[in-house]
Amino acid sequence: MARDSLYLSSTVDTVPDKRGPKAKPLIERLLSRLEPGSNGCMEWQGYRDKGGYGRIGHDGYRGEKLLTHRVAWEEAYGLIPEGLCVLHHCDNPPCCNSEHLFLGTRGDNMDDMNAKGRHATKLTGAQVVAIRNDGRVQRVVALDYGVHQGTVSRIRRKA
Repeated sequence: MARDSLYLSSTVDTVPDKRGPKAKPLIERLLSRLEPGSNGCMEWQGYRDKGGYGRIGHDGYRGEKLLTHRVAWEEAYGLIPEGLCVLHHCDNPPCCNSEHLFLGTRGDNMDDMNAKGRHATKLTGAQVVAIRNDGRVQRVVALDYGVHQGTVSRIRRKA
């Protein structure tokens, strides 16, 4: 499938629903899994990757998992130009509210991250102790502290 149609494919998506081979359009499946969150965010309630970004199946069970915020962007504004990323004004990875999304280069993404103080996150000693004592799953703790899940794992293993 051509790159131009990878995300904007609501008319050709063929993932069957749970009741049988009847196809549901990609955008319908996306919208059915969004719930209002804080600050006007529309948060994806399905599968999320380690970074907290929503993923949605495309083109069958073993098909590629698309980033939900990119699907939302393309539904609202059209194709994403080659070489550009879809960034979040709200800094909430599962957010799919098209009003919270904007286009930028990888460099823009890094500049945005640095401007918002999300570069090379350093944890205080108190935060490390709190992470070790936090009983929640690593993915959730990592999102709360703005670190990777592997960082939480290393802290808990005292590695």
